[in-house]
Amino acid sequence: MKRFLAILLAAAMMLSLAACGGSGSGGNTNKEVELVMYFISDRPAGQDIVDENMNKLFKEKLNCTLKINWISWAGYRDTYNLKLSGGEPIDLIYTAGWLNFSDMAQRGAFKNLDELWPKYAPKNYAKATDDAKKQATVNGHIYCVPTLMATYMGYGPTYRTDILKGTELEGKELKNFDDVEKYCEVALQVHPEVQPLNIYENGSEWDDMWMRSKGYFYVDRTLGLWFDPTEENPKIFPLYEEPEIKDFLEMMKRWNEKGFFSKSCLSDSDSQKLQTGKAFITVHNIDTYSGRQAASNIGQDDYSWAFYDFNKYAAHLPWTQDSMAIPASSKNPERALQLWDLITTDQEAFDAFYYGIKGTTYELNDKGEVKSLDPDTYGQSGMWAARSTGIYRDSYGTPQEWHDWHQKWEEEIKKDDTWERYAGFVFTTAGLETEVSNVTDAMSTYWKPLELALNTNGIDGGFKEFEEHMKTAGVEKLITELQKQLDAYVAGLK
Repeated sequence: MKRFLAILLAAAMMLSLAACGGSGSGGNTNKEVELVMYFISDRPAGQDIVDENMNKLFKEKLNCTLKINWISWAGYRDTYNLKLSGGEPIDLIYTAGWLNFSDMAQRGAFKNLDELWPKYAPKNYAKATDDAKKQATVNGHIYCVPTLMATYMGYGPTYRTDILKGTELEGKELKNFDDVEKYCEVALQVHPEVQPLNIYENGSEWDDMWMRSKGYFYVDRTLGLWFDPTEENPKIFPLYEEPEIKDFLEMMKRWNEKGFFSKSCLSDSDSQKLQTGKAFITVHNIDTYSGRQAASNIGQDDYSWAFYDFNKYAAHLPWTQDSMAIPASSKNPERALQLWDLITTDQEAFDAFYYGIKGTTYELNDKGEVKSLDPDTYGQSGMWAARSTGIYRDSYGTPQEWHDWHQKWEEEIKKDDTWERYAGFVFTTAGLETEVSNVTDAMSTYWKPLELALNTNGIDGGFKEFEEHMKTAGVEKLITELQKQLDAYVAGLK
């Protein structure tokens, strides 16, 4: 009975979405309208004056205004899904793979943009790459407008270099795990009061780095699923089947014993260790490095930083990593796309939308770099999909190395597409919600402490326990279903 009722409810939602799918404006792009936008971020206290300034510009240029609704991070997923299924008229909404874009598109949550996008946002459409358009396509139709800003899979250690002055590592780059281990040893010699690795309750990303350094491509790291992109027909496998994964666990056990991180790290909620000098090295993308070095460059601290990419191959992140969709409930899809065209291709419109009011919420230096004047009152937009190469501004103090790495990755992608050809692989977990939840729980409960040598059963005992719980959680069913999707994607590449 419960399953029957669930089916009826899902059907009712689909009918509701379909009923709301018409264009209420009838294609009239001259009539003044108020457009409604939703995205996920916490609304700044001073947003009212930003909206007022922005809407004055939008009314002058497009005879429309924009009402922005901020979905708070607290309980964001449930709120987001309810907004899309409730029939409320919404004209623009943020979407991404991590918000199940593909699943939502198949359920009828978004409008088909095959004809609307090129007609009503022609400048944006012209700038979008063929790969971006392909990634925005679900079952043969386009359902979102991807970001125009290139981002990259580059990942590796961001680390303090000022602590190395006068040591044997001064001026040396960290290019592999042996270098990281030596760095931590030297860091402890210089600052024995500091545990150098930035690890807290969220766990470690060194496992992710280990796999990526070997060239494996992740299906979803939170599910512990990977494949080898060099194979002609790649096969998805779970983390515990990687041939050398116990070597990684032995390394992490050694790092634990050497005191590189706290033995109570998984109960530590302090996420600001790098900023406060309580840790010296973390693993993440280049934006972490850029943010930390930019803060140092403008005098917020006396630190200096470096970054190195541990990935074996270079690739872009999916263009749909940040996207804008037109919900099926939109009454003004044409005008919404016209506004999106303006925001993403016009510097004045973008600045007003994303940064606010020059001289009040932000300022620019002679390089055109941006600085928030009152971060406690004002904030940049949470509609990250609007960022576009050429109009998105660097922050004050952005290091030149940030640009150098981007150029390096672009050159590498042109030479070797081992990863790039899979950047557009977006899987759907529709019908697999139970397995996804259970496997995610198994990764969190059994892998996180095993990886950090914090379990009580040792490497072999903990490894066996982890594998058993992953299988009980349904990882094999999950792999079987996701493999079908990967096979279909690979077939489309040939």
